[in-house]
Amino acid sequence: PTSASAHTGRGNALLLLKQFVGAADSYDAALALKPATRYIRGQRLFAKLNICAWDGIEPEIAAMAQAIQDGNYTTMPFAALTAFDSAYLHRIVAERFATAQFPAQEDLGPIPPRLRRDRIRIGYFSADFHDHPVARLMAEVFERHDRATVEIVAFSYGPPIVDAMRSRLEAAFDRFFDVHHLGDREIAAA
Repeated sequence: PTSASAHTGRGNALLLLKQFVGAADSYDAALALKPATRYIRGQRLFAKLNICAWDGIEPEIAAMAQAIQDGNYTTMPFAALTAFDSAYLHRIVAERFATAQFPAQEDLGPIPPRLRRDRIRIGYFSADFHDHPVARLMAEVFERHDRATVEIVAFSYGPPIVDAMRSRLEAAFDRFFDVHHLGDREIAAA
């Protein structure tokens, strides 16, 4: 009962279960114990918005916007999308979240300069290069790239499922690499 971390974890679990009232209550308890907990205000607001708990919402959103501009880790990116209609705030939140969650790893060293090419090279990384809703939505995008100006390369880190969509996607790319068996460092080095 005295652990802000436990209340936050409970709130996160309840949020995933779409039990928004319980999630909001858990976040309230965590905030009472440790008001500076990262992302908790955004998670709490997201839970409240899902149950249409509008009382006092405008000052809360304004305070969160100010906290974001002041450099605080107030909310996660998806929760910010429900709270703010501001590309500026969304960018700050996303950059701050990405930097905190995925800090730069300098041990691979700098990317060496490459010779200038006639075509721009674009790499697509996905776990969904098979019959999956994302693949269905993106297949035509891959197929319609202007091959005179763009070279596209796929890095599939998902399951090596062989189906009609996988065959279609493999044909859509200039090169298709199945890297599901490699670790992050090996993929980055490649």
